[in-house]
Amino acid sequence: MKRHLKLCVHRVISLLLFLPFLISLDLLASTADAAEIEWPAYGYDKTYTRHSPAKIINKNNIKNLKLAWSIRSGEDEPYTAVRTFANTPLMVNDSLFACTPDEDLIALDPITGSTKWRFDFSEFNRDRSVVRGNCWSVVYHQRQDSNSQQACHARLLHVTQMGELIAVDANSGKLCKDFGENGFVKFRAADEELFGGEIYNVTVPVIVGDTVAVGNSPADGLRTDGPKGYIRAFNVLSGELQWKFRPIPGPEDEVAYKTWAPGSAEKTGAANVWSGFSADSELGIVYAPVATVAPDYYGGERLGDNLYANSLIALDADSGKRLWHFQTVHHDIWDYDLPTPPLLVDLTIKGENRKAAIQLTKMGMVFTFDRQTGEPLFAIEERPVPQSAAPGDVVSKTQPFPVAPPPLVDHSIDFNNLYGPTPEHKKQCQALVEGMPEAKIYTPISTQGIIQVPGALGGSNWGGATFDPQRQVLIAPVMNLPLVMRLTERFSLDWFSELLGELASLKRPIFMPLFGTPYSLHGKPFAAEDGTPCVAPPWFKLVALNMSTGTILWQAPILSESTEDAKVGRHISLGGAISTGGGVVFIAATPDKMFRAFDTDTGKLLWQYQLPATGNATPMSYEIDGKQYIVISAGGSDLVGSERADYIMAFSLHGI
Repeated sequence: MKRHLKLCVHRVISLLLFLPFLISLDLLASTADAAEIEWPAYGYDKTYTRHSPAKIINKNNIKNLKLAWSIRSGEDEPYTAVRTFANTPLMVNDSLFACTPDEDLIALDPITGSTKWRFDFSEFNRDRSVVRGNCWSVVYHQRQDSNSQQACHARLLHVTQMGELIAVDANSGKLCKDFGENGFVKFRAADEELFGGEIYNVTVPVIVGDTVAVGNSPADGLRTDGPKGYIRAFNVLSGELQWKFRPIPGPEDEVAYKTWAPGSAEKTGAANVWSGFSADSELGIVYAPVATVAPDYYGGERLGDNLYANSLIALDADSGKRLWHFQTVHHDIWDYDLPTPPLLVDLTIKGENRKAAIQLTKMGMVFTFDRQTGEPLFAIEERPVPQSAAPGDVVSKTQPFPVAPPPLVDHSIDFNNLYGPTPEHKKQCQALVEGMPEAKIYTPISTQGIIQVPGALGGSNWGGATFDPQRQVLIAPVMNLPLVMRLTERFSLDWFSELLGELASLKRPIFMPLFGTPYSLHGKPFAAEDGTPCVAPPWFKLVALNMSTGTILWQAPILSESTEDAKVGRHISLGGAISTGGGVVFIAATPDKMFRAFDTDTGKLLWQYQLPATGNATPMSYEIDGKQYIVISAGGSDLVGSERADYIMAFSLHGI
């Protein structure tokens, strides 16, 4: 018996001594067999879920997340106020692909950050004075009918600020000479712009098959007869134009044309797609989130509901034919354009599997549709809204409200309960609302002035949301920053008074000339003189939704009165979030320069890191050689009060 017990003890000791070796072998084997997890498109893939299945980094080990490498794009000279480095790189075929505000394209080693090649736009004598640049990302395409060693077998496509679509060899960084004219397709006509730079582009194209769809970005609030918001599609290999869709309709479109006052559609601009597209390759559908029509804040020159402005449109990828649409705002005069492409996800609702399109809005409302038919998956009601429009304008009597999920931000403000950390602050806020009408969503902007809630920045903005498919959870960053907005008659005493006050102010006022109307728009944050908002914090938060039930799971405040930058009047937070298979949500976006990670299940803050500048970009993640990386561009932004920079930073467990 003793001998048997002794033998068992020896075997246990031997097993314990050998166990680390077995574990090491297992780790080596798993590393050797580990398949790469790429990030092949701006929104992770063309469904725009911004979710990576990578799960090496998880909520238990994220405390060990360290900086692995950091590089600079080489464009650290001051950018203009509307230019910033907010790029989300792609990771495909062992390369990271990034683009810069000067529109250089860069290929990096994903493990070290070292440069593989650089496409330098300065070689083409670009006129940088008209560039209002911010390259969010590029799009990648790989041919299925050619040898992998053939030039431009894999290519990157990028829409330039000059109204061109270019194609670059993903392996060499050289132009694809078989695309358009030596790699360039110029699609913007010279007579579309009143001045150089009136149209700019941040839009990331989307590819379905061999078709690439492209949008544009005319300047907001400038003139009624501004550039049209055409959606164009080109052959991804040749650059040949395949189709063009007009969100502002002609008489041949009986459905939409009758929603415009006679003759107004012909003389109105914008209704463009600036925030990008998502696509379902299996269905062959491109989803286009359309913006407001010009000039954004007054509609007296374009009476009617104004289809297809402010609409989600499903287009046939091969022909450009409209398959279905839904207008989220009728006759928009608040700049409540659709700020992000819909997320294309599979939901289980009441036990039934549904292919869904989830559209976020600046109003904080979330619309959910069957992405093939356009049928609402949660009911949508037309509800009465305020009617006190400016002289000459007529607003819609009702607006659409989804029954579920609930709004992610407030739709009204109680003037008797304004936020005030000090009596003086509260007094200043109270003075701003004197004589103002009740602050409710869709109160028309007027010569009397209103408190716009939500503000024109959202709600949601281009940061969109991320969707975890295993949990059926959508996580959305949203802002709570109402605005003081007022129309003034052009060249009146009030107009000069407002303009002089804004020019003397250091608070970055809002001024839109609205040429072609009797008015100009004047606005500013609904805040005290020190910049602190007149509504209670949080001013930026994450909201998690169970999309199977349309209910809120948790809310995680990010920017509040305890945030140091908020104390000095910096409150605008712009940037996107991603989720991962490890149950972690990553986001930067805030003016305090922090890069944060949250628990997907609870919203608990798990990790944070101080960036050298604000990270006004959407992060991305990938796995290679058995290691997961999280990457963020830290470029700063004048809009959020941060110095500009040009960092691309990668993080991994234990760093280098």
